[in-house]
Amino acid sequence: MNDENEVLPAEEVIEEPALDEQPEEPAEDLEQIRKDAKAFKDQKTRAENAERELKELKKKAPLAAGALSPEAEARITRSELFGLGIKDADDQKYVTDAAKRLGVSVYEAANDELITAKLDKMREARQTKDATPSPTRGSGGGTANVTKLAEKALATGELPTDPATREKVRAEMRRISK
Repeated sequence: MNDENEVLPAEEVIEEPALDEQPEEPAEDLEQIRKDAKAFKDQKTRAENAERELKELKKKAPLAAGALSPEAEARITRSELFGLGIKDADDQKYVTDAAKRLGVSVYEAANDELITAKLDKMREARQTKDATPSPTRGSGGGTANVTKLAEKALATGELPTDPATREKVRAEMRRISK
């Protein structure tokens, strides 16, 4: 409804203070500003101290809340493997190393086809080794045997049939006879 020819009333012009002039504030406002600045500075100092203490505590106790120590994790892993039927220490070490290499959990590694096949081979080798009797005599341990054979030959007059052993028995018989 305004026509182009209609004149609008002029707005009042407000003079702004020059930039170099500062409005005077009452002394109470300046005091309050100083108190607020001091409180801000004190609060900032307390926050910095708290942050420093937190960093020191994190250095002393690197485990986060709810995290387990490496020993506790190892015990849990051994228990889990024991529950899966993997009781031998070498087998458990193989499974945990494979889990780390593959980037999977110990449970997943223990149920992997390739790893279970390797564990079966390790068990078979261990069973074979356990079933094989250890040698009763080591090499070079024949001196006690030669002494017994020499004593028997002196008592019965019977010498061994093996020529090398027979010579050893004769030498032992001479030593005993002296």
